[in-house]
Amino acid sequence: QINRPAYLVSLSPASSLQVGDAGEIITHTLHITNAGGQSDTYTVTLSSEWPGTMLLPNGSELPSGGSVTLASGKSTTLRVQILAPALATPGDQSTAQVMLTSWGNPTLARSAELTSRVWPSYLFSLEPISSTHIGNPSEIITHTVSITNTGRQGDTYTVTLSSNWPIGRAHV
Repeated sequence: QINRPAYLVSLSPASSLQVGDAGEIITHTLHITNAGGQSDTYTVTLSSEWPGTMLLPNGSELPSGGSVTLASGKSTTLRVQILAPALATPGDQSTAQVMLTSWGNPTLARSAELTSRVWPSYLFSLEPISSTHIGNPSEIITHTVSITNTGRQGDTYTVTLSSNWPIGRAHV
């Protein structure tokens, strides 16, 4: 028989990075599990540069310094909502910390670092990253590349072609 410690808790993930728009709520989801052999209550604190709110699974707000009680082996979810400032610029970010402290063993604490970032304005994806085709001498070989604007606003792209072989023309 394996004896579990009376008080043991996990908080996951230990770190989270989420992105969103300026002036909008950026949500992180944390999981709390009582892995100990006893029921326990945990004090949950949130410290954040940007305004933040913690929500229990039923949608009710858990104030910083509030508590959560879990029976042995039980889990719950905590949603942490961080409000990005309306005047934040793309790339701005803030790191919040959620701290969980056991009542049954006050030396037992877990923390999670939550980074909230405002979307960069200019992003794109290029597919495929590489392409290989085989052809006969003097045969035209065509490679198709797709550029997708994944940013938050319109953008203009410059396409540059290079090769060890002569390049015909590009159709954009």
